[in-house]
Amino acid sequence: MVGTDGSDHATRAARWAAGEAAARGRPLRIVYATATGHGRPYLSQEDSRQVGGFAESVLEQAAALAR
Repeated sequence: MVGTDGSDHATRAARWAAGEAAARGRPLRIVYATATGHGRPYLSQEDSRQVGGFAESVLEQAAALAR
């Protein structure tokens, strides 16, 4: 499992994790997490959709890199 946020550091981590998973014959799970809950500002439905869209884009790019 590797986490990504689309940054250069995360992209390098995803590339490394993909190589390790392939070398070991194991699946790779790529995740993007957002913080919610206590102490976090409320997000409107539109803001939540925008964050979700960004997360999907970042995950698609990381998955393409891993392939």
